[in-house]
Amino acid sequence: MRKLPGYTAITTSGDTLPAKTEVGQLSLDQSLIRRPREVFRQQVLTELMHHTLVKPGVARQVVIINPLFSEYSALRTDLLAGLIDACQYNWEQGNGCLN
Repeated sequence: MRKLPGYTAITTSGDTLPAKTEVGQLSLDQSLIRRPREVFRQQVLTELMHHTLVKPGVARQVVIINPLFSEYSALRTDLLAGLIDACQYNWEQGNGCLN
């Protein structure tokens, strides 16, 4: 069995860890992204994530030639239809529209 290069150089004596740990913080970019999300959550708004790939069949859709799944072989053309489908699926599962 071949070992990874440098694997034998790893010590187990514990001297590889820093002596003092410091508390990390978010970068400015991450802070700017997270702040609006916090404000929206305080206003009881929900963030929805939706897939880019959908079932083919709608006019003007871009169809993928070699998709991973045939059910997801076209690019979506609008958000509303997918959000309605997600709401219907969640409702049928007994979760309500936004769970």
